[in-house]
Amino acid sequence: MATLGRACHVMAYECWWSGRPREGISWGHRSVACLERSRDRGWLATAHWGVSVNHYLLGELGPAREQLGKIVAGADAVADPRLLMLGAWWAGFLAAEMGDAETAAAEAQRARGLVTDTYNRAVFSATRT
Repeated sequence: MATLGRACHVMAYECWWSGRPREGISWGHRSVACLERSRDRGWLATAHWGVSVNHYLLGELGPAREQLGKIVAGADAVADPRLLMLGAWWAGFLAAEMGDAETAAAEAQRARGLVTDTYNRAVFSATRT
């Protein structure tokens, strides 16, 4: 089930990039369903991100934030530094979209402090928070 769940997540992510968010949400829910039956909590958190970003594209900030909670819970459960950074970054992004500048800045700073890889370090060094 884990492999199928990962493949469904890739489809959800592809739908996000190609502007097909309704289809992406469907793929994301399939991914979550498969990964909930596996032991792969890190990929499950990532699958929730796929659902969240597709909701965001539709302007559905409530469901996007609901998925954020599941991303953060999964990242905490596996203590994966990149997932923790992704959760903080996405929390900051959604807070900014909802007009909460204080939370957005705090989450962006937290995300910056959690960066462990070269790519994201470069991204964060090119931004101001």
